[in-house]
Amino acid sequence: MAWVWSPGRCAAPLVAADLGEEVATDIAPAGRFYPAEGYHQKYVLRGNRSLWAALLAAYPSEQMLLDSTAAARLNDYLGGYGEDPAGLAERLDLPAGVAKLLPTVAAGRQ
Repeated sequence: MAWVWSPGRCAAPLVAADLGEEVATDIAPAGRFYPAEGYHQKYVLRGNRSLWAALLAAYPSEQMLLDSTAAARLNDYLGGYGEDPAGLAERLDLPAGVAKLLPTVAAGRQ
């Protein structure tokens, strides 16, 4: 379940009402966000060299790849989270060269 609220508005009562119980964790506004250094970005995905190379070939720049939903989803999956990538190829409009690697990626994670 996700909650969205605007800055300056206390979220705890909203969350507590949804959960039907008191919220024990402080919910505070996020502070300034600092992205990690480049070599940390999509670390797990970069470890799959064939998939990373296919993705790099499909994107105009490495930064566009790093910012893509496809890279985020595949990195999550390879890290043990997220959904099986079998249906991702079509939903994310992945190039054929990337899509053909997904069954191997999925088999390697099992």
